[in-house]
Amino acid sequence: MSCLAVALMVASMVALYTALPSIAVDIGASHVSESYAAALELAGRSGPVAEPFRQFAEAAFVHGISQAAFVLGCVVLVGAVPIAIWSPGRNRR
Repeated sequence: MSCLAVALMVASMVALYTALPSIAVDIGASHVSESYAAALELAGRSGPVAEPFRQFAEAAFVHGISQAAFVLGCVVLVGAVPIAIWSPGRNRR
């Protein structure tokens, strides 16, 4: 059974590799590495064979966005400390 699975996987990869050059020329190969939307477009045109490529592009996008959100959160916290210290207090009457 495992030999059949390996043969199917190799056949699907061969189909993907033969389809990618013509599709990548239409989209522009440099855009695929720079744009999540271009990577999804390439995966969509390639069909179900490119599902691992789509999953990799999605994982890379989510990882980058999560790192950017973490850095933004750190910047906001670091900026909030001086504002809290320098802000005027309430008037005591």
